[in-house]
Amino acid sequence: MRSWKAVVVCFVLGVITLFSDYYVLFALLYFSLGYVLWFWLRLGSINWRKPRTWLILAVVLIVMHIAIRLIRLAGVPDNSGFWWGGDLASYFTPADNSRWLNFAWARQLYNNPDVYTMPGSVENVMFLGYAVPLVCLLAALWPKRPVSRRHQELQGRPLAWVLLFFVLLTLPALRVLGHVNFNLPNGLLHFIPFFNNIRCPTRWVLMVTLLLPIVGFGALEAAWDQAARPVARGW
Repeated sequence: MRSWKAVVVCFVLGVITLFSDYYVLFALLYFSLGYVLWFWLRLGSINWRKPRTWLILAVVLIVMHIAIRLIRLAGVPDNSGFWWGGDLASYFTPADNSRWLNFAWARQLYNNPDVYTMPGSVENVMFLGYAVPLVCLLAALWPKRPVSRRHQELQGRPLAWVLLFFVLLTLPALRVLGHVNFNLPNGLLHFIPFFNNIRCPTRWVLMVTLLLPIVGFGALEAAWDQAARPVARGW
C-alpha cells in the first residue's frame, strides 16, 4: 500500500457508489478482488503441466460441489440465486429481438421453459456475439512463438483470470441447455446475505463483454508479434 490517502479517497468514492449504483459498486469490488487475487495467490506461477495441479483442482471442485449440495439440502436460503443462474448456452444464443441473428433455433431455445428460468425475458440474454469469441479462439490456437518482453504484458493474464472470475459469477452451477451438471464454488456467494442480492446473471455480462475484447485481442497481438509476414499482422 503506497498511499493511505488514496485508500481513504477510494473508500469515500465507494460509499458514493454504494448510494448511486449497487451493481457498479459490486462490479468494482469484484474486479479489484479478482485482480489482486492473481498476485496474492500467485496464480500466474501455477504449473498446469503437472498432473498434481489438475488433481488438486478436481478435488477442490468436487468437495465444493458436495458442500453446496449439502447446504441446499439443509434448507439454507440462497435468495433464489441458483434459480436465476445462467445457462452456458445463453452465451451463444441471440435474443429474439436481434435484427440479423434472429434464427429459428435461437427463438425456440430462448422461449423454452426447460432451458431458461424466465423464457422470453431479457433477463436471460447473455449473448456475446460471435466475432470476439472467434478472435479469442484464434488467439488460443495461434502457433506458439517466443514473444518479446514488450508484449508479454499484453497477453493480459491477470485480466484473463478476472474475465473467468466474472464468467463464473454468471454460473453458480454449470448449467447447459437447462441441465444442471455441477455446482461451482462461486455458488457459495448466494448463501451470504448482502452479497446474494445480485443473483441475476445478466448483471455481470457487461463486465464479460468489456474484458473479453481486451483479453482476446491482447493475446492475439502477443501471438503475432513475431510473425514473419506483415500481412498476417494486418489480418
